[in-house]
Amino acid sequence: MELKYDPQTTVPGQKATLTLTLQKFSNCPVMIDGILKKDGKEINPSTLDNYLGAKAHVVVVSVDDKEYIHVHPDVENGRHKLHTSFHKQTI
Repeated sequence: MELKYDPQTTVPGQKATLTLTLQKFSNCPVMIDGILKKDGKEINPSTLDNYLGAKAHVVVVSVDDKEYIHVHPDVENGRHKLHTSFHKQTI
C-alpha cells in the first residue's frame, strides 16, 4: 500500500511528499519517508530550523471518525523519517 500526500494549499515552488509502502497497514509499526522540495530540488531537513521543538509536524486525520495521530519525524540520511503506527485501516 502506498500513501502519498500532495498538499491542496501550496507555497509556490514548494512541495511535500509522504510515502509509505507496506502490505499490512494497521496495528503494526510503520515508517514514512518525508521529502520536501523547493523549486524541484530536495531540501535537506537538517538545514531547517526547529518549529515548536521539531523539524516538522505531521498530522494524519481519519476521514470517518476524525481520529488523528501527530508525529514529529527524525532526520535520517537527509530525509524526514516518521516512525508511527495506525490503529486501523481507514486513518
